[in-house]
Amino acid sequence: MRALSAIIAAAIGLVSQSALAGLSLDGSVVTGKATNASSMTTGSLTTSGGAGIVLVFATASHRSSDGCTSGGAVSSVTGGGLTFSPRVGTGGAMSPIQYVGAEAGEYNDIEEWWAYYSSNISSGTFTVSYNSCNGHANFDTGAVIALAVTGQTGTSWHTAPFDGNASLPATGSNTVYSNPSVSGVSATSANGFVVSYGTSGDNELAPTTSNIPASPGTWTFGAGVVDIDSSATSAGLAYQNFQPSSASIAWSYASNGSASIVDDLIGVGTSSAAPTDVLLMGVQ
Repeated sequence: MRALSAIIAAAIGLVSQSALAGLSLDGSVVTGKATNASSMTTGSLTTSGGAGIVLVFATASHRSSDGCTSGGAVSSVTGGGLTFSPRVGTGGAMSPIQYVGAEAGEYNDIEEWWAYYSSNISSGTFTVSYNSCNGHANFDTGAVIALAVTGQTGTSWHTAPFDGNASLPATGSNTVYSNPSVSGVSATSANGFVVSYGTSGDNELAPTTSNIPASPGTWTFGAGVVDIDSSATSAGLAYQNFQPSSASIAWSYASNGSASIVDDLIGVGTSSAAPTDVLLMGVQ
């Protein structure tokens, strides 16, 4: 009986360690930018954690002289041999964030897309392509940030990887001088991977470790990027493992027009093998 108890305890311990391992960044956070273009592409991403989810956040700004006040949304995200779907974008859980900034009147489009990958990605790049806006095929400036997250268990997250709380994805935008921020963010899952994306249509400084959200919890800086022409598009990304509850999440860099997206990837789906599925043989 002692031998049986030891084996069962060891098996349960291994399952528990696997379940508690949680989600983590897989590879590096990659960025890209483009000026006077209809698309932009990230740097290359290589992963090593097996299966996971790629998130792509993108911002494009049109100069006020283009006369764009609507449209100009992302038409597709491609790369890595993956199939991307909108999360914050046309046909997604939420429509694109679109606003006109106060200072120079730039029109901005902010979106989030995602894809499941079943095996490691090798030097994958991701291209965000846009529809025309008011007859203009090209946006003025654009910035894109992408990351991969691994460590999920089960199978249902392959097609439904996000926390189901009604507050998610959380979005916010301001046309006046303000920080990229959202409020009222809550999660149902206790083991999620929370990502905050802050962006501006006229800030000429890329976000850094010094202006990521200060609370709640402890955020890790992922990347910052800025693209400057007649307008300036800047964007930053931070992340952490925690369960927000009615949280306000704000970056500490401000501009005349800003937006933010906060989203949460879940760590557990429908179990593909129950913890009790342990084969015991030859125990006396």
